[in-house]
Amino acid sequence: PELRGLKTPGIHEAIVQAVNRCDSELTATLESKIVLSGGNTMYPGMESRLQSELKAVLGYQVNDVVAAPERQYYPWIGGAMLASTTTMKDLWISLDDYTEVGPKIIARKCF
Repeated sequence: PELRGLKTPGIHEAIVQAVNRCDSELTATLESKIVLSGGNTMYPGMESRLQSELKAVLGYQVNDVVAAPERQYYPWIGGAMLASTTTMKDLWISLDDYTEVGPKIIARKCF
């Protein structure tokens, strides 16, 4: 991102920012276990680097950074689970709906 002139936080900073936006009574629980997910976490040494960067920011060691070998599939699995819920099925847009209403169907169903 910096090569394109964008200032974005590192993963460790994004984690700390996200945790700090939650209720303070959840902070310790959320910081106690970090689960890496997605193909972009498959780089060798990602787990140990994240632990050391979190320690530098937080001032203590986060001992439980989970980096399961199949983590590149977690986003797909989560999306599949979400798509199978009845709430999400109400938001699906069929080809017939889109053909009949056009792009406005998105606002009608989703907002």
